[in-house]
Amino acid sequence: MRYEGYAFNDVFDGGKASGSINISCEGIQFYNDQGECHLPLAGLKLEVGGASNRIVFMSHPSVEGWKFYTSDKSILQDQIIQQNAHLRNQVQGLKKKKHLGIIITLLVLGLFVGSMGFLWLLKDSMVHAAAEQIPVEWEQKLGDTAFEQFTAGKRLLTDEGLHKQLEELLRPLRAVADNERFNYKFHIIEDSTLNAAAFPGGNMIIHTGLITTLETPEQLLGVLGHEMAHVNLRHSMRALINTAGVYIVADAMVGGIGALSAVILNGGSQLLTLKNSRVHEKEADEVSWEYLVDAGIDPRGLIGSFEIMEKSTPELAKEHAEILDFVSTHPALSARITYLQEKWDLLSDKERFKPVEFDYKKFQKDIRANLEERPVSEEEPQKGNGKEEGNEN
Repeated sequence: MRYEGYAFNDVFDGGKASGSINISCEGIQFYNDQGECHLPLAGLKLEVGGASNRIVFMSHPSVEGWKFYTSDKSILQDQIIQQNAHLRNQVQGLKKKKHLGIIITLLVLGLFVGSMGFLWLLKDSMVHAAAEQIPVEWEQKLGDTAFEQFTAGKRLLTDEGLHKQLEELLRPLRAVADNERFNYKFHIIEDSTLNAAAFPGGNMIIHTGLITTLETPEQLLGVLGHEMAHVNLRHSMRALINTAGVYIVADAMVGGIGALSAVILNGGSQLLTLKNSRVHEKEADEVSWEYLVDAGIDPRGLIGSFEIMEKSTPELAKEHAEILDFVSTHPALSARITYLQEKWDLLSDKERFKPVEFDYKKFQKDIRANLEERPVSEEEPQKGNGKEEGNEN
């Protein structure tokens, strides 16, 4: 039978030529208009090679310098080859070799996928280790950039009296939660949604809507303890690092933060879109609970704040076009309430928690009064002497 193919030999221009391969009982013959060659069947050697082993090579030790090949693999099923026991055994061996190659490829692929899966399972631990390699100065700069971008165009309440009251409230919580690496700064922002947020390095924002909706100082301290835990646990940094490839994270884990530096130093805007994972939320719940207990603050305040947020969500969502930030970034409130209630039930010496001595009603009243006092730059222009005066800055 005849097959299209090629032959290697120095008699051809460039050492190779196309032609026809013919199989007969006498042997395998290659021929074209430049010449021909005959390989005996006895002692013929068959091989496969090329991309994906798609090419069949034929050679014979007694005919030096010649090799035939064809991409038509049906040649291996030719009746004359199959009737020759020596050649048929070679074909069977080539099939086994092919199957072995497939098995090896699948094993290598399986090992690769398995190693990637193993790295993925370890990724959170790797991210945590990588975060520890990030200089605090980088974290502070990143947090300041994100804070400035978030608050641009928003009104911050800077009344000294309000911040004195806030610092008075925070004193026992700061005593146990302050971290020497971070400089905590608390900012009150005019926004009716229930939200508080922490930025890397220690900038904290509290929405006026959160302060005026919560009912007790313990509830506000519970939320703020939760946010301080996020900072101390470096959750924002870990979330940002988690966006990098696993190999970049693995490299940073052992101190090679060069590839990771671009992710960190240019991540200010990205931080504003990242959400805390359920794992991070549970960690923050656990740590903030410890802060409250260590500070002698009734930790049920954290439970109460979650309950109010959960109940307020449907009502407030109708009033505001945007979804409630705190609720949307803190998943499964009901499950967390149940979990924290179980922690309270197991807590001993509950009598040691005394009400926080702080006039929360006055604080809320002062917040509302401050909101009603618009800054001079926002007031309507005053008219006088028949002329309009420009806004004062």
